[in-house]
Amino acid sequence: MPRYDDSHVPPAPIVDVIVRHPADGIRTAALRGKLDTGADLSAIPDSLAIAFQFPGRGTVTTRDYKGEITTHVAHSVSLEIEGWRKDLPGFQKPGRSFLCLT
Repeated sequence: MPRYDDSHVPPAPIVDVIVRHPADGIRTAALRGKLDTGADLSAIPDSLAIAFQFPGRGTVTTRDYKGEITTHVAHSVSLEIEGWRKDLPGFQKPGRSFLCLT
């Protein structure tokens, strides 16, 4: 069960997240993540995405709030949260955090 962190306003559930390189499973990083069941996307830090060099898996097309459509290289990311593990597609938008599609 996630623990609530009172440093967030309002307090938010925080979980331990393990990010794995999906190809080798050896490269891992442990992070603390805010659990937001209403979020459209989950993000990991740019520095981690750069260090892991996640493998490509085609492209993904996005539309932002202005209606602008952009195509990005898609990557595969493996996340483990509270024992649940899933490989997810993700992409990196220039100047933004690496975003995992949910």
